[in-house]
Amino acid sequence: MAAAETLVRGLARLLQDAGDVVLDGRSTLRLPAPALQHLTRVFEQHLGSRNQGRGFVALPSHPADSAALLQAQFLFDVLQKTHSLKLVHDPNCVLQSAVKIFPFKSLRHLELKSVPPHCLRGLRLVYSQLESLTCCKCISTLEEIISACGGDLSCALPWLELQTVNFSYNSITALDDSLQLLNVLRVLNLSHNKVQDCEHYLTTLTELEYLNLAYNFLSKVPNLGIFSRSKLATLILRNNELDSINGVEQLVNLQHLDVAYNLLLEHAQLAPLSTLHCLKKLHLEGNPLCFHQNHRSATLVHVSPRAASSNFLLDGEPLSSSDLMHLPKFVQSVSQSIHTSTSEKTALDRSALDSSCAADFSDSQSPAENVAVRFTRKKCKGRVKVRRASISEPSDTEHESQALPLSAGLVLQHQKEMKRMDSFRDRFGVDWLRYKRHLEERDQVPVICHSHSADEIAGRPAATDLLSESFGLEQGKPEVFQKESSPPLDDAEKEEEPDLQLDVPVREEQREEEADELMLGEEEDEKTEVDLCQPVLVSQIESEGDPEPDWIFLRVTARHVIEVELKAARVLHKLELKCLQKMETSEMNWKRMDLERVFPVLTLHFSYIRKDRQKRKYVVLDDCPEQCLQSVLEVLMPALEENRRNRGQEKGFTKLQCLKCKQEFFQSLASWQQGLCSAEAGDAKTLETLAASDQAANGILNVRDFRSVDHRLKLYLDMEVFEEDSEEFQCFLKVAMVKFGRYGEFLSILVASDLRIYVLEVTGVIRGQPADWLKKNDSHYLSDISHLEVGLCHQSLRMEFENPRASYNLLIRNQSCCDQFLQTLTYLIQELPAKHRSKVKEIPTVEMNPQHSLWSLLDYKTTDSMAVDDTCFFYLLAYLIQGASAFPVTLLSTRSMLFLLEENHQWQVQPPLDVDGEAEPPPKSNIQLKEKQPISSVSNVITYRLYPCDIKLMLYDEVLKVESTWHIRTECPELLAELVEWIRGPWEEMFSIELRKAVHEGLE
Repeated sequence: MAAAETLVRGLARLLQDAGDVVLDGRSTLRLPAPALQHLTRVFEQHLGSRNQGRGFVALPSHPADSAALLQAQFLFDVLQKTHSLKLVHDPNCVLQSAVKIFPFKSLRHLELKSVPPHCLRGLRLVYSQLESLTCCKCISTLEEIISACGGDLSCALPWLELQTVNFSYNSITALDDSLQLLNVLRVLNLSHNKVQDCEHYLTTLTELEYLNLAYNFLSKVPNLGIFSRSKLATLILRNNELDSINGVEQLVNLQHLDVAYNLLLEHAQLAPLSTLHCLKKLHLEGNPLCFHQNHRSATLVHVSPRAASSNFLLDGEPLSSSDLMHLPKFVQSVSQSIHTSTSEKTALDRSALDSSCAADFSDSQSPAENVAVRFTRKKCKGRVKVRRASISEPSDTEHESQALPLSAGLVLQHQKEMKRMDSFRDRFGVDWLRYKRHLEERDQVPVICHSHSADEIAGRPAATDLLSESFGLEQGKPEVFQKESSPPLDDAEKEEEPDLQLDVPVREEQREEEADELMLGEEEDEKTEVDLCQPVLVSQIESEGDPEPDWIFLRVTARHVIEVELKAARVLHKLELKCLQKMETSEMNWKRMDLERVFPVLTLHFSYIRKDRQKRKYVVLDDCPEQCLQSVLEVLMPALEENRRNRGQEKGFTKLQCLKCKQEFFQSLASWQQGLCSAEAGDAKTLETLAASDQAANGILNVRDFRSVDHRLKLYLDMEVFEEDSEEFQCFLKVAMVKFGRYGEFLSILVASDLRIYVLEVTGVIRGQPADWLKKNDSHYLSDISHLEVGLCHQSLRMEFENPRASYNLLIRNQSCCDQFLQTLTYLIQELPAKHRSKVKEIPTVEMNPQHSLWSLLDYKTTDSMAVDDTCFFYLLAYLIQGASAFPVTLLSTRSMLFLLEENHQWQVQPPLDVDGEAEPPPKSNIQLKEKQPISSVSNVITYRLYPCDIKLMLYDEVLKVESTWHIRTECPELLAELVEWIRGPWEEMFSIELRKAVHEGLE
């Protein structure tokens, strides 16, 4: 009871202070479901049954009424006038009674979150006036809320005002007939559900303008009614299982189409886009076709020219000048005119254009349509054309400028190329030609233009007037205006005008050819393959139907099964023999040339992703079909057996294909289960046990080859990490790293491109997709490296950057790896343009001297000199294995002692100044002694054949009579061999016997 009174007082106080924004609909009243249950009980207690009827209820007040009654009356009055309500509930709590919304007489917008629909009461009283309805995480079918009105279980009636429905984030598996009750629905959001097929249920929605079915399991575009097809403006189908977009061509007014993250494999599947003339936004990212090197240009071939010519966005980015070059020619000229900056137009032309073109644009619909009129105009030779004089037309003597609009695209492209060259000169200086690889842009492909230029049509060479056209660009008028006010053609041009008309009917065919050539890119033509048997006359059988009427030849080569058109000898399909999985033979009755007989049938099964290429079924129609089929089987059987053998060898491996370069390779499943484990969240010093074998360490990252990287990681770098499109991967290093200002070391991948260095922190087990275990921390330009330094005994590498300033210590723990990576890094720095080269002039190496923190641990005989070489001590960065954990340690050995240390690897060239202008003092102690033993206490040395990076030093303290073990793991087997030799020398000199060494097979 006290809780209810507190709730009533608090809500009444809130609505008294800010009730205006709720009553006028600017804000939504949000109530937990238990709170509304308390309010309902208060209303029933104080106000009786007056809140159960329809319509607004005016409650009288009396001076004798208590404060609780007055607050209840106030709340009831406000709730009756509330327009927007949001009910939320904790799904972990069970509602003990119904949630009633009877007080909300004026409700227009209702939102339910995790409220079970069977517990909702009162929806039938307001459903006819609701304008928007949102249900999140509470329904599994549409009918339980639309037809039954939740817990009211009323009969199905139309929702007269409902225009927006948001049923996202539910568990809806199928649609139903309840949608036909939503007569005026305009916005429908069914994203993040489990819908597999919309069937015919959406056809009843006649006013639909926005449809969101993202994050479902749809395999085809939903079917809409005839009225919605003309009204739908936005269709969102991302993250489904679409392998085709057939059906979108019916949505004639569609402006936004999102089919990202589906299964669209080829750009030819985008052909339906050509009819969407109003399309403004298209999202295709995440589909396999997006990884084609010419993705944008190959997509634009299928986009409607009218749509692409006006502020079109592809994958969220506007079309560039290079993208516009792949549009049909007459659209190129319009698009380039539209995209031309007003600053490039001369002041001399601006006034003339304003005066001469105002009348011409008054009756035109769009620039594209005006330009197209000239190409579709027909000529009658026997009819005299009379043209009306106009001061807006240029004179008949200005023939030189008439060729300008048709070649302006070439001139603009030439100017852009010159500007690009100038930018490279500014960037790379006088030696810019040396850096050829910086000039290669992978997104530029040769423009394939099938239509003739004006010079070719007029019968004169185009190259002779290129110079004059280039100069004419500055004096001529923009293309869109030139085409509007161009003078009539002279006699020579009239004779050639039919050629322009003949070019129009084949426009669609030319676009298909252009798309094919773009898909080929820069690949060379394949050599002609030799047939392994005679071509066989067959007819393909689609599904379980009759054979196709068009017969084809079936050829078998060493690599492909090729389907060839019978008449034109054109290759229809090439099926790779390495994908052949199974062959089947059968028979069927078929009538051929008025003779019905039994023909043999060949069925081939392939391991393709595309469903139409997984199974090919042919009926053999040759003169001797049985013999022809037998010859084909004899040729295919060796390939099939080889594929079976390969599949047997591939057990335990998973087959992967890079979506960018199409290369196929195999990954061991065992290596996916191995790899490095990240540091525990609570202990920066503790590293989980590392898999020590080379095979385990090289699961996804090849630590021996800096330039060899797994395809998944390479793709992740290109798509998610690199910040500039022109960046190219150069090398990487998997290394434990210490960053100045951050406590402890962390496992990371240092990636170098030709421009930057990236620090990627390993946050999980190196397995699966890189996005699951990598996090991008920092990025620096190579030119910002201000200092490089090799650590003691070449086991670490220190680097510092400026702008912003950052210092890193790379604990490589491997001498040869450290030297090789340093050599690779210095090569990249030297390859930078002279203008942007790093300030690093020399690379010093840390030496053991009195300033070093380890100097005090050396023997007094050694420290008599000011510097010592590595023959006086042995230094090793390693891990101390204790149980299932590995702790980073430093092993230092002199000729008589062994030290196990914890070393602080924080490092910076020049410490920053504090507020008083003085340098910050260095840390009090850079080392902490964990344990020390004399070399004489070593009793046994154990190494492992399968784990060459592990060693155990068995120690015995003769004074304390205590045995101990140092289990050391390092990154370099050679250093362990040197450690054994370092210990063996003085030990055998002291005891005059051979040091005991044992080699075990594997770790215990």
